[in-house]
Amino acid sequence: MIGYRCAPNSFDCPLVSTGVLAASLGRGGRALEYAADMSASDALDPAVEVEAVHALLSTWLGTDAGPEVLERFAATQHDTFSMVTTSGARVSRSELLSSLRRARNSQPGLDIEISETEVLLTEGNVTVVRFMERHHVGGKHADRWTTAVLTTSGNPLRYSWRVLHETAVAPADS
Repeated sequence: MIGYRCAPNSFDCPLVSTGVLAASLGRGGRALEYAADMSASDALDPAVEVEAVHALLSTWLGTDAGPEVLERFAATQHDTFSMVTTSGARVSRSELLSSLRRARNSQPGLDIEISETEVLLTEGNVTVVRFMERHHVGGKHADRWTTAVLTTSGNPLRYSWRVLHETAVAPADS
């Protein structure tokens, strides 16, 4: 499980509604270490990949990070990357990166937990992974299931994000 931080009004932020989230370190800093060197030889762990990409987003959205952080994030996305948000909007790689370029250090305060990471399929160079995201803001939370299609390529092998799909989970009755 990882905690992430973003602004209290972030549920109204287009970046959050498109799944662009700020992340803090998880697993004792391993995610950030991996994020700093996406070619690490032991990096083909889908759970570490999910954490590392969120750590890059956290650094970008939650600090006055240099442009190399966004460049490392962009390098994780395949040229044909697209996602479907919890509201049903389709977002291309270029749209996502354009939004992020304008969002450096814009999201302090959001706390996101990543849990229940599960590899659904690994076949050839394709891995499909699903995980739960819980977004905490202002004493409230919103959950979403996220499914990602990752492929491996290169030497050394590394993941490339192809598709991301978010599905909102209805709040439980209190």
